[in-house]
Amino acid sequence: MGDSGSLDPGSNKRSFGCLECPGGATKVLFNGGVVLRIEKFSFGAIRIMGNEYNKDVFVTNDSVHQKENSHHITKDDLDMALLHEPDFLIIGLGTNNMVNFPEEMKGVLKENGVELIQKTTEEAIKDFNKLRNKNKVVGIFHLTC
Repeated sequence: MGDSGSLDPGSNKRSFGCLECPGGATKVLFNGGVVLRIEKFSFGAIRIMGNEYNKDVFVTNDSVHQKENSHHITKDDLDMALLHEPDFLIIGLGTNNMVNFPEEMKGVLKENGVELIQKTTEEAIKDFNKLRNKNKVVGIFHLTC
């Protein structure tokens, strides 16, 4: 991932820059009103708008944050998701549904009017791509087990 960006397939819009986020995560922003599309997933890797990631990702309609691989969704993850005021929080639980999302966090989502979708990462990506154009969506995707 470099500052030159990558082309959005079918257009001349480019992503711009990589920003450092808290905890050493990397955030890639996309300009020109581009709504992100997840192009490919395989065990341990995901491709979003031409950029490949090998760590778990936090994806909004217009940005990608890499995060440390973890089998847990944390309160910090939830707080970051709520800052984006999503209609949907989509969690990719990994290929074998190994990610833990604590029950008490589900209540926080409900209080904030956020619908939760939890599925294998492959299935969750399909939902993200389907919902992304008409809704504010946040996806947290675990790339391995």
